[in-house]
Amino acid sequence: MGYCFTTAFILAITSFAPAIITAEEFKVGGDAGWKQPAPTETEIYSQWAQTLKFHVGDSLRFEYKNDTVMVVDKYGYYHCNSTRPVSVFKDGKTVIKLKRPGPAYFVSGDPDHCKNGQRLMVEL
Repeated sequence: MGYCFTTAFILAITSFAPAIITAEEFKVGGDAGWKQPAPTETEIYSQWAQTLKFHVGDSLRFEYKNDTVMVVDKYGYYHCNSTRPVSVFKDGKTVIKLKRPGPAYFVSGDPDHCKNGQRLMVEL
């Protein structure tokens, strides 16, 4: 009798406990990495992001050559305006931790690359 009660109690407690979510690191763009998309693939980063679910604490890993990653605001993202970035990275292997809920915006530091689709918005 005591064993059944204990088992039922443990099952009840674990059923109502919140799921533990571990932070993940996502390589931006998958195998292609962070680069200017081909003319026929201007939506590649939007499509990539739509297939994933991001949470606070996750990280984005940008791998690139001869380029930059800029964290920008909404205006900078939609207008490919890199004159007031929040942060700029040039090291070729950048990991950015997602720290707050809501959208996060990233663009290439080359305005032409951004206009050709090298920009990313993720929603947490």
